[in-house]
Amino acid sequence: EEARKVAISLDKYALDIQRRRTPWATAEIIQILRPITADFQPGELNIIMGPSGSGKTSLLNSIAHRLHGSMGTQYRVHGTMLYNGAVPSNSVIRSVTSFVTQDDDALMPSLTVRESLRFAAGLRLPTWMTSEEKNRRAEEILLKMGPRECADNVIGSELIKGVSGGEKRRVTIAIQILTDPKVLLLDEPTSGLDAFTAMSIIELIHSLAAEGRTLVLTLHQSRSDLFA
Repeated sequence: EEARKVAISLDKYALDIQRRRTPWATAEIIQILRPITADFQPGELNIIMGPSGSGKTSLLNSIAHRLHGSMGTQYRVHGTMLYNGAVPSNSVIRSVTSFVTQDDDALMPSLTVRESLRFAAGLRLPTWMTSEEKNRRAEEILLKMGPRECADNVIGSELIKGVSGGEKRRVTIAIQILTDPKVLLLDEPTSGLDAFTAMSIIELIHSLAAEGRTLVLTLHQSRSDLFA
């Protein structure tokens, strides 16, 4: 169990964008992140705080290797990122890391909470697992994450009455932990939620960290009791 924990270390980790407005133009270099040195330990909440535009989401996306350049824009990463003291490959990062985005747009509004988890389990879990095993895993996560009382309610949208914003956030997190990731990155998980719901989400995330996962999350601004 100890060997399965992942400690992430950043050493002078920085991020630039190299942009060319036209193919023949001189490249323009924009600094996104100044060099950062940090350690993210398993079993506790690692929180990145800062105002809008400070680069919190860019840092998370870079750690998860979710930044993809285009013809005119290239991302350039400087410094080193280590998993347990070693440089991880892209396949290792993909296999142990899950990313929870700030919005819940990826959820299908016409599916119920239970159907959403089962659908995600069918896509995300390995092919050697049977349908019964995948459904059983979805039910385990449903019980663990708390939205069981609204399991048969539809997700909903602006046009369809559905579950609350806090329950949607729980479902989004639940889908990402179906594969039992060792590293969970969350981009502003309390954004847009009221104080009580934000506290319940933080308590949920804290319980996930207590299982030995490495949790890194960004917070824009937290209440004093939430911070404590």
